[in-house]
Amino acid sequence: DYIRAIYDSSKNLYGITNNLLQFSRFQMGKIEHKPETINIKKIVKQCLKLLQGNILKKQLHVFEEVNENLYVFADSDMLTSIVQNLMSNAIKFTYKNGDIRIKSSAATNDEGLGVAKITVEDSGVGISEEDIKRIMDGDLYTNQGTEKEFGSGLGLQLVKDFIRKNGGELSIKSKINMGSSFTFTIPLSK
Repeated sequence: DYIRAIYDSSKNLYGITNNLLQFSRFQMGKIEHKPETINIKKIVKQCLKLLQGNILKKQLHVFEEVNENLYVFADSDMLTSIVQNLMSNAIKFTYKNGDIRIKSSAATNDEGLGVAKITVEDSGVGISEEDIKRIMDGDLYTNQGTEKEFGSGLGLQLVKDFIRKNGGELSIKSKINMGSSFTFTIPLSK
């Protein structure tokens, strides 16, 4: 039990430190934006593999419905950080035996350009309308997970900044005790 507690604390601290480092580097303009053609399914699979321990620990049911032929034009590191942070939050705020769904589709944005629409949904604790507004306004939002997991609130700010940097948009829908849905767009590869 002690070893598991130390391991979980170490992973949590690593995640917080990594987000802090990425956030500060991005704010200082030290992260290069190197867009390339990327397969979304490949990124999702990598993130699922990385987060598998947390998924198993909470006995979550993960449904991955990402089109294997969906390619976007984005920075690979930033896109990985976006997906990983959103999936990590879904895991953190979903109760044991809950459901998480990752899905994708092709769409058109308001300017008529082709985009990939990626959604991470959970059946977790949900977020109030007031807190969604705070997140979208750029305030740091942090809350304990269902197993008392901690976060810094920087993950969602990184997500927003990285999505914007790659020409996409973020939207959040949620109801308290009924889960959350985070959807972001990224330009399709030409």
